[in-house]
Amino acid sequence: MSRQAGFTLIEVIASLVLLGIMGAVAGMAIVKGVDGYVFTKTNAALSEKAPLAITRLRLEFQNLTGVTNATSSSIIYSVRPGYDSLPFFRGIALVGDEIKIVDGSSLPDENTGSVLIDEVNSFTLEYYKDSTGSDSWAVSDGVLDLYAVKVELILNRTGVSGGTLTFLNMINTRRNGRYNGPINWNE
Repeated sequence: MSRQAGFTLIEVIASLVLLGIMGAVAGMAIVKGVDGYVFTKTNAALSEKAPLAITRLRLEFQNLTGVTNATSSSIIYSVRPGYDSLPFFRGIALVGDEIKIVDGSSLPDENTGSVLIDEVNSFTLEYYKDSTGSDSWAVSDGVLDLYAVKVELILNRTGVSGGTLTFLNMINTRRNGRYNGPINWNE
């Protein structure tokens, strides 16, 4: 009898099973790599957006000259751009998942204002009268007693992992006629 060269059915099936297992392992490694890329890209985007918004808030709050309404998620304040100009009002508030800013003596809403930052989970403002952070400030105290504003900004992380990123900043006001230093506060 002559012998024929080739593969048996069992050898072909075993090769296909091994090839399938190796493909599944390689596919999982590729998916994990893509997840890591998306996670890094999302964090980088949030880490660029949040400091820009915090810097804008810092510039606004450092130069405020009066406050007409202040809550834990909104503020209406006056700003005097120069010593010879009249003050004008601005409002900042959390509207949905966006922080908006609007010129005028009212708060922004769904139809008014410019978006300062989106994908916001939480926006909290705390107002302090002293450097210890233990004495809360109220509008009735007057702007000369406003020592600092603590801003807590929590942004939603979109993408594979979800979750949030938290940004904290303590902003000392300047235009209140006092020489403020950094506030001492512990979390």
